[in-house]
Amino acid sequence: MKTTLHERFKIEDLTCDGKCQQRPLSQEVVDHYAALMKEKVKFPPVECVQDGEKTWVWDGFHRIAARKKCGHKNIAANVGLGSLKHAVFLSCGANATHGLRRSHGEVQYVVKKMLADSEMAKMSNKEIALHVGCSQQFVGRLRKGEEKPKDKTPTPEAPMEDGEGKKIPQKLAENWLLKSVVEKRIREVDGIKNSVENCDNDTYALLNKSGFKATILKIRDYFTNALFYAVCPQCKGKGCELCKGCGFINEATWRMVPKKSK
Repeated sequence: MKTTLHERFKIEDLTCDGKCQQRPLSQEVVDHYAALMKEKVKFPPVECVQDGEKTWVWDGFHRIAARKKCGHKNIAANVGLGSLKHAVFLSCGANATHGLRRSHGEVQYVVKKMLADSEMAKMSNKEIALHVGCSQQFVGRLRKGEEKPKDKTPTPEAPMEDGEGKKIPQKLAENWLLKSVVEKRIREVDGIKNSVENCDNDTYALLNKSGFKATILKIRDYFTNALFYAVCPQCKGKGCELCKGCGFINEATWRMVPKKSK
């Protein structure tokens, strides 16, 4: 889709429709983005489509909220041509590879939303999977109704599922919630990286930029590999050498586990 970049698009002229927002705003993320904006960190433009009457936002709701919090009236925006329905479709693919990572339940919600739409449901499992950023098998299970609806906000008392959609043992529920702490550290690392790379003065004139970038990316990888992804298939969450006793393994380790052991 061809878009035009507007460096100073009026926020009041943007329409943030709930149909295009596939999850609620995280105040923690809004506050984090606002803090970075005050440090003059440059964020990517928000994504929108215009239908001649309204400008529908389909990606960038946290950035808009953060700009408002900072008192800004304008925001950089990529604007293309399209209707609200087009914006809804595009929003289903937002955050698949960037921004605030979507949870298993959020991906499930988006896929179910597409399958419930008479036009989008005509897409193949592969096309939906590529658009949303999930597996074809996952889309297939939802299409057949084999995947159970995701519960609302998970708590230690409510059933939760890991990154593969498998139920987390009750005794591991509290540990699973600790995942958010690591996700917060990843956002903090991203914030440091962005603030340095987008600094427009001499604050970091003496910094070894190439060395910094290599190091910060390595630190991010460390945190990413610390994210809980699935209940350990070897011990079923009881604690073993593979999961280092915590009951969970990361996504990279999960990918290396033989299929028959999953």
